[in-house]
Amino acid sequence: MGKNYCDQLFKLKQVFSELPPKERKQQRLEQAAPILEAFWSWLETVSALKNSKLNKAVTYE
Repeated sequence: MGKNYCDQLFKLKQVFSELPPKERKQQRLEQAAPILEAFWSWLETVSALKNSKLNKAVTYE
């Protein structure tokens, strides 16, 4: 599931790559923000084994 959010963000990056910098930034703010919000919400629901790599990744600060 988390990989899906990352894939969506990378796809947006590709789509925006041809835009001028200011427009690229605006599009990222508008379109990537909801994906990031969903990703952070999903992270809060992940339960992983205490010493697992997944736990280290989702609790990384």
